[in-house]
Amino acid sequence: MSEELAKRDIDCITEEIQELKTEAQCLIVHYVCKIGKKLTEAKAILQHGEWAEWLENEVNFSQRTATNYMKIYEEYGSDQMSIFGGNSQAIANLGYTKALQLLAIPASEREDFVEENNVDELSTRQLDDLIRERDEALKRAEEVENIQNQLEIANAAAKKKESEAAIASKKLTEALQEKTQLEEKLKKEKDRAKKLKDNPKIPDELKEKLKSEAEQAAKAEYEEQSRELDERIAKVEAKIRTVEAEKATAEAKAAELAKKLSMSSTEVTEFKTAFEQVQTWNGKCLNIIGRIENPETALKLKTAMQTFLAQALETLKGEKQ
Repeated sequence: MSEELAKRDIDCITEEIQELKTEAQCLIVHYVCKIGKKLTEAKAILQHGEWAEWLENEVNFSQRTATNYMKIYEEYGSDQMSIFGGNSQAIANLGYTKALQLLAIPASEREDFVEENNVDELSTRQLDDLIRERDEALKRAEEVENIQNQLEIANAAAKKKESEAAIASKKLTEALQEKTQLEEKLKKEKDRAKKLKDNPKIPDELKEKLKSEAEQAAKAEYEEQSRELDERIAKVEAKIRTVEAEKATAEAKAAELAKKLSMSSTEVTEFKTAFEQVQTWNGKCLNIIGRIENPETALKLKTAMQTFLAQALETLKGEKQ
């Protein structure tokens, strides 16, 4: 047998094995679906409290395994048992473990997720990491959106309080102007009463009486209107103080949310994730060094870590400068 023929044959065999592996994985998912369907039927028939005992004694399944099988059936078996055709085929080809992992992805997004991320080429651990990263990214996006909404509400509240404060200030100005006008009116009435006293046409016996009556009438009117104005002014001033305090609170909240939003940026989030990984890596390295019995080997590894950390520190110092 020539070398070229031998290579072609081994390539063919390799391809056939890969195809059989895919078929086997698909068959496993297919039969898991069938079992999941039967388990669903059985659970509906059994009385309350009989399920766990029946699983253990009759079919030798744990509740966790049974639940997973039924989930596989519910998600991938509808048109139930059509997993060898239609949208579930690509997932069925991945095998039971990955099909189970992919339950964490909404059904409407699952097919695209598998295709876009080449899930067939990933290990189960890599797939777990990918799903976790996706969930974290979605959570961060949701948090950012929530903060943005809260910030809009806080800014709107601050703007509303600013408008209320402007209206209250205008009312205060108007009330103070009325008070000034009232005082000017009183002064004019007093001047008019004084002129009565100096009027030679009025008999002396009437002058004091007319002057006193005019002054008392003007004073009574002034005091009544002044009291009303003072009450209005006091209320408006209290309103202004309240609105200003509420405005300050709204502005402080808006500032806090804006700061929080800036800390939720993509770059900051990426840094937090990377920094957590560095901390994890550091702990693992120290743990490994602690388990090494050979002192020379442990010292070499410690030196390597110290060198790396020293270089990182020098880089940070350079960036700071």
